[in-house]
Amino acid sequence: MRFKVTARAESLATGVRVRLNGILADSPIEVLATEADKYRGVTSFTFERRRYSGVCGTKRKRIRLLAPLSHYPQPTVVELKSDSKGLTVPSTVTLIPQADLGVAIAQFVVQLPDRPVATTVHATALG
Repeated sequence: MRFKVTARAESLATGVRVRLNGILADSPIEVLATEADKYRGVTSFTFERRRYSGVCGTKRKRIRLLAPLSHYPQPTVVELKSDSKGLTVPSTVTLIPQADLGVAIAQFVVQLPDRPVATTVHATALG
């Protein structure tokens, strides 16, 4: 079953409640006026999410790094390292300033390995 939720006005907090065959699921959502609002809380160099996961060997995972535009107004090279040889990450990516969003963004893709792996990826801005 698929459904679509359409926002009618911006709000700081709202939610969606779905009931299907006795199963009830609640999901909080935030409706933003602009895409820049999505990044208003970015105050330091950080990963977009605290944790990333996916099904082994079946797909690739996009990972994003975010930083305030005030800290990185120019393109900046970021060095990446994984604590595990089971997950290959690019050696460097570039933070690209996005003035309209108020942040600098770097993104990269990793191929999920065939077997489960838990690791930490370290990102260091060089410059």
